[in-house]
Amino acid sequence: MAAKKARKILDGRTEGEPIPVKFQLLPSESTSSFYCNYVEVAHSPYEFSLSFAKILTKLRPEQISTAKAGQPLVVDSMVQVEVPTNLVPGLIKALNIERKKYEKRFGKIRKTG
Repeated sequence: MAAKKARKILDGRTEGEPIPVKFQLLPSESTSSFYCNYVEVAHSPYEFSLSFAKILTKLRPEQISTAKAGQPLVVDSMVQVEVPTNLVPGLIKALNIERKKYEKRFGKIRKTG
């Protein structure tokens, strides 16, 4: 039996071949934006979870007592982002690229805490 020839469609791809798509994000005035100075990372077999919070610089008296007692301060998460595992390597790469650009322009980022 002769091999079937793959049918070409107008743009030169073989029928059924995936179309490569590129995206460019365009934030608008209605895009939510959050200032966060704390993040916790966790994972499951299917995704990585990034939970972001804003830690206030001035603690309430009960929070100071809790901290002095060596207990963790409970802080509400502002937003939680679930990232599929297959996107994590690209996310890390993108963060490293942007970090290098930042450090070239503004200098090394100092570690805190």
